[in-house]
Amino acid sequence: MVYLEDIEYLGYKETGKVVKTLHRMLQQKKLKLTHVDNRGSKSRRLVVSSLRCRKPMTVAISELCPEVHNIKLRVSDDDVGALVCLDKVDSVELVYHVGQITSPGEGTLYFLQSRGSCLSSLTLICQNLTLSMVINIAENCPNLNQLWLRCNHFQNQATTYLPSQHNFLTRLSVMYLRIGDGERYIDRSLSLSVLVFLLKNAPLKELLLAVRSAIINDSNMIQLFNQCPLLQGLEKLMIVVPGVNSMQGILELTECFVNFVNVNCPRIQKLGNLLSWRLDKIFVDELLQAVQECNWDLNIINKKMTMR
Repeated sequence: MVYLEDIEYLGYKETGKVVKTLHRMLQQKKLKLTHVDNRGSKSRRLVVSSLRCRKPMTVAISELCPEVHNIKLRVSDDDVGALVCLDKVDSVELVYHVGQITSPGEGTLYFLQSRGSCLSSLTLICQNLTLSMVINIAENCPNLNQLWLRCNHFQNQATTYLPSQHNFLTRLSVMYLRIGDGERYIDRSLSLSVLVFLLKNAPLKELLLAVRSAIINDSNMIQLFNQCPLLQGLEKLMIVVPGVNSMQGILELTECFVNFVNVNCPRIQKLGNLLSWRLDKIFVDELLQAVQECNWDLNIINKKMTMR
């Protein structure tokens, strides 16, 4: 990279380590990198802790890469507060796994309060995600266009006040929520009110829910759409279980919800995963046949797949 000063994007998932090394060199010129990815690659055997974005790496990025606006980093919550010095960053992915999987806390909250208004995209991949953190994201990130939340456990604290009326997340077009580490994990904390809170004001184009929960049923999902009328503009709707989707009929969604979506979401172009829904095989076959014969612009997902 010493000889590639004009490069803006490097598809290398240890770029942060490279920048940190270059920062130690005397008289190193500033780089034009706009993206820094230091999550590591599955194709290389790595010591995950060596990828941790501690303060020296953050300082190196801020001083050598003043134009960076997209970061994908492995962090502990203690590291996140230092990221406020990256004043042009608007897209953030934080993986809370630096040897063991951890969770966002006070450091993340400080970052959101300081820089949240500048973010257009936020991704958190962690162990535990609390309702209070979700509320803080909504309060402090008014310009989010994409929100990706992936956790192994969701914690819905009974003492946390969830406002029913608010003006948060009015620009959100993509929402991804995954809870659990596999299709056998059953979540018992997520409530319909949390989904309504997140989606009430969002002009969503894509909604991806990867959660196996009792709230995923016809009645609740139809109620969600009725309370969040902007969902009628959806183009992509995926309701699945986390990880591999191979077990048929484990989500309590039936023909009633499929028909509701087809009637109330005129722009829908992708719908699934019907394999995991409780649908009659004849109904699915007839739906697939109708899509083909009528040449509908609708991609029905009905197969074994992995939702990461």
